Amino acid sequence: MTSKTYQVKMIRKKKRKANMTNRKVDQKRMLKNEQVLAKLAEQD
Repeated sequence: MTSKTYQVKMIRKKKRKANMTNRKVDQKRMLKNEQVLAKLAEQD
């Protein structure tokens, strides 16, 4: 059996990693949205 502190450490590590990938995907999506909006603004 593992200690409680080790379990907590691993859980927090996993959560941190998941958050990092989500932020990267969000950043890409926002960049693409900005490009689309800029292109639409040029057309008007």
